[in-house]
This record gives sequence, C-alpha cells and structure tokens, in this order.
Amino acid sequence: MAFHPLFIDTDRGLAVQSASNGSTAQLPRFTQQDTLNLRITFLTGYSLFGSFTKIATDGLTVHVALGRKIGDDTVYYTQQFTWVASDDLATPYFEASLPLNTEAIEDLIGDEATAQAYFEVKLLDGGLPRTVLSELVTIHAAVIKDGGLEEAAVPTPLSAEAANATYLQRIIPCSAGNPLILANGSITMAVYVDTDGTFKTVRLT
Repeated sequence: MAFHPLFIDTDRGLAVQSASNGSTAQLPRFTQQDTLNLRITFLTGYSLFGSFTKIATDGLTVHVALGRKIGDDTVYYTQQFTWVASDDLATPYFEASLPLNTEAIEDLIGDEATAQAYFEVKLLDGGLPRTVLSELVTIHAAVIKDGGLEEAAVPTPLSAEAANATYLQRIIPCSAGNPLILANGSITMAVYVDTDGTFKTVRLT
C-alpha cells in the first residue's frame, strides 16, 4: 500500500518538505470518496542551518480529523484516531488511512464542486493533547462516484440477411434475370455475367 508522507514541524505547526527541509509543504489533495493513506512523521528542533529531530513514537497517540471550528461544538466530517507506529527507531512515523467517503463529507459538499474544512492533527503524549497542525483545506467533489456507473449503450444487432441486402459483398451473384443495376444521374445500366462467361451491359434508361 502506498502512503502519502506528511512531515509536521511541531514547533511551528506546519507541514514541511522533509526532516532535512523546513520549507512549507502542500497538504495532500482531499477528494470525496477517496481513501487517503497517510504516513506522518513528527519533527522538532527547527533550524535554518540544520535538520529536524524526528520525534520517537513511544508513548504517543495521534488524532486526525477533518471538521469545523465552532466554539465548544465538535463537528467531524471524517476522523482517524487509530494509528500504527513504526517499529524502526531510526525512522519513527505513524500510518493510517483517512476515509473521505463519509455521509458528512457528502452532505458538506452537497451540489457544489468543493467545500472547505479544517485538517487538524493532535499529538497526545501520555494522554495530554497538543495540536500540531490545523489548516483550512479544500475538499473536492468526486466525478467518479459509487453508484454513478452508467450502463454502456447496447448496439442494435444487424441480421445477416439485412447485411447481405444492404452492403456489397466480395462475390455478387448476378444473371440476366437478376442483374446488378448501376446508376449515374438519370442513366441506369444493368450488368451481369452471362452463362457463357461473357460480361453483358444493357442500358435501361
């Protein structure tokens, strides 16, 4: 499974390019009905002249949600509070999938092409929460949706008899009683192969 890497500078509350590049990074694209597989690495110790320190996963819990900021009310459009921590001490990260196929997202977008919500990441250390990222993001409506498949048009079958009557064949049976009629404007000619093998033409008009 491919994961989108997300590096979070917990000191400044920013998504950054990598553990060695503190430049601001764009968040992944959020599209209705997608499943966003994330691999989050938490960083500390920002410096203009050096790399970050990766925060170890021991004792930490991660909460991620898309929602609204409305005072004391809690409004989630989707959330993921269960993350798998890496067991590599040199490369600490958390992995999980954020589902974007919720009814709340469908209701949020409604008939629009996009809608906005806050993407928030909390880091819980010993149960004590700290918001390390909170950004207003755009959620895009999907073009290809569940239940939106249109049946392909079924072509009308053409019978062999109709095809033979409509289209010229490689071998065209003709005789004096059943000639091939050719027309050019008002002039018509009957052509056929006679029984002795000679080619006959008869002007009709």
